[in-house]
Parts: sequence; C-alpha cells; structure tokens
Amino acid sequence: MSTLKFLIASDSFKESLTASEVCRYLQHGILSKDAGAEVVINPVSDGGEGILDLLIADQGVIHTSQVTGPLGAPVKAAWGTKGTTAIIEMAEASGLPLVSPDKRNPFHTTTYGVGELITHALNTSTDTIIIGLGGSATNDGGTGMLRALGFELLDSKGRTIPYGNAGLRALTTIHDQNADPRLAHTKFVAATDVQNILTGPKGATYTYGQQKGARQKDLEIMDNNMRRYAKIIQNARGMDVNSIPGSGAAGGLGAALVAFLYAEIVPGFKLVSDFTGLESKVKDADIVITGEGKLDSQTLLGKAPYGVAQLARKYDKFLIAIGGTIDNSSLDTLKNSFDLILPISRKPVSKEESIAKAGELLEETGRYIMKLIQEGNLPNLRV
Repeated sequence: MSTLKFLIASDSFKESLTASEVCRYLQHGILSKDAGAEVVINPVSDGGEGILDLLIADQGVIHTSQVTGPLGAPVKAAWGTKGTTAIIEMAEASGLPLVSPDKRNPFHTTTYGVGELITHALNTSTDTIIIGLGGSATNDGGTGMLRALGFELLDSKGRTIPYGNAGLRALTTIHDQNADPRLAHTKFVAATDVQNILTGPKGATYTYGQQKGARQKDLEIMDNNMRRYAKIIQNARGMDVNSIPGSGAAGGLGAALVAFLYAEIVPGFKLVSDFTGLESKVKDADIVITGEGKLDSQTLLGKAPYGVAQLARKYDKFLIAIGGTIDNSSLDTLKNSFDLILPISRKPVSKEESIAKAGELLEETGRYIMKLIQEGNLPNLRV
C-alpha cells in the first residue's frame, strides 16, 4: 500500500477540547503507528464555539475586552481581527459556560455584552463583522445587544425594558435614532448551524430554552414574549422574522442581527470550510476523519461532521466519524453518512472520564485506526 494521506477535519469536543486540539491528538496517534503517513489537519466549526480561532488562524489578531456577561457582571471576552474583518463568538460574552447551572435563567440573561464586543470591533478599521451564533445562555431576541449599540427599547411609559426574555413582555417600541451610525456602513455576517425560526414549536424557546435553564412551565410564557417581539419587529422593520431560517439562533439573536443590522445568515460550516479551503484538502486525501463531542441524530442536521461527510461523499473518500459519546439509537442513521463510526474509548467510560481523558483517548483512537488499516480490517477502504 502506498503512503496514505489522511485529512483530520474535526469539530471541538465541548467542555473538553478545541477543534484544533482534537485534530492534533488524532494526528499524534496516527503518526505514532506510522511515522510515514501524511496527516493534514483542518479543524472545522459549524458556527459555534471555535469559529474565532479557525478564522484568525493565519495572520489574525486576538483581542480581549471586558464586557457585560449574561448575568450582568463583567467578563473578559476574546474576539479577533483579520485585515478589515472582525470575528466575534457571541458565547464569549453571553455563553452558557459563563453561567453556573444553578443560576441559568433565560428570563434574565442578556446579550448586552455582544453589543459591546461589536462596539469594540467598530473602533478598529473594520468594515465586516462575522458573528458566530452558538452556545448561548440567552433567550432575549438580541435585545441586549441592541441596547448596547444605542437602540432604545422602551415600554409603554417610555422606560427602558429590563434585560432578558422577561423584558420582551414590556416592550412596545424600538427606536434607532441613537444607534451607532457606524453600523450602517458595516457588513454583518451571522454564522450558525441551526435553521430554527424565532417562535413556535421549532423556535428558539421550545427547542433550546430548557438547556439554558428554563422550566417546562415557563416555555409558553417565554415563547409568547418572543411572539410579541416578532410583531414589534414587523411593525418597526416590515420584516417577518419567522419566515427567516436561523432567526431563532442564539436565543433569537439571529432575528435582531437580520432585522436591525441587516446581517446575512450563513451556514457556519460552509463559512469555515470556504475560508480554510477544506474541499480541496478532502479531494486530495485518501481517508477523511471527522468528529464532535457527541454523535447523534443532531449530527446530521447541519453540524460540522455532516458537512465533512457531504464533501467526502462528493469525492468518494473513506470517512471515519469519531465521537466522545455515540447515541446508539442513532447508529443506523449515522451509518448512512459515515463508513466507520468510533467512540474515543474502546471500553465503557463515564462522561466525566471521557471529558477528563479526551486527549489521551483520542491519541489511542488514532493508533487504533492505523492498527485496523495495517491489519487489513477496513475492507471497504478505497485506496
């Protein structure tokens, strides 16, 4: 067999490793079994956490700014610039990991810090701002962001509404007279992996509210608040945000970006893959390896591994998917997209152990893949 060309294009393993770290550990494992193998790495993202590092990897600059966190306390948030483009991960300012589980309550969490990051970006020579929508602790429809940018969000008595989804219940008008004038001269791109609209059974609240701390009995109230907000947007902007896929991303931040900053919503995976030249690397590889923290039915709904799978199928490449955990009930569906599906451990381990030892387990998985190849146990390998 001639020298194999591997491409490792994995997403991050949430709560454990960045996409770059996942790729590096797998690379080390493969090379430890075959030092002559050619192993190219291309970390990927679907628009959530990690997009910042990927888009500024070459000749970009990381900045750190103090902004308002999801609970109103100050946090330090990273953002980046590359030429005249700024890259922001909304989760850096308003992400779920910034709120301890016992304090998660999307009635009150805010995206105000995202607006502050945009202001910091506008203070540089920026003409384009890319915002990754993923990992949010919020369900405020992006109203916090708008307030930070100078928009006035008022109740019937002309008072500024409170932070969070709860503030939407009081909202009656949105004024943009005092909004930062630089917004009109800036292109906004919102990168996301979800197609959820703002309201309804498949909207921001019912789909993601509980993982952000909402109680089941609160979902109807929160969704009604969002419906009120959608009507106000329609009156203010003549736009039906519920007809726009992705408007419900990041707790409705997508709706505010589209309606008030005229952002374009794009699939996060495509943005990253185009930016990094992923398709040409897939075309040149013999074996493609992808992965994420959990492989399940959601993997095939716009997540990064599915994007990699589509490219691998286009060029008839042998494709391996690796997960920190794998949902067995989804295996039959996953097998339609991947030639080989592997957990990072060859024996049962707890989620906690899998997270703590992810690097070690990924290296071992890289070695295991090479062992299968060297022993001829991948009969469908097309090289």
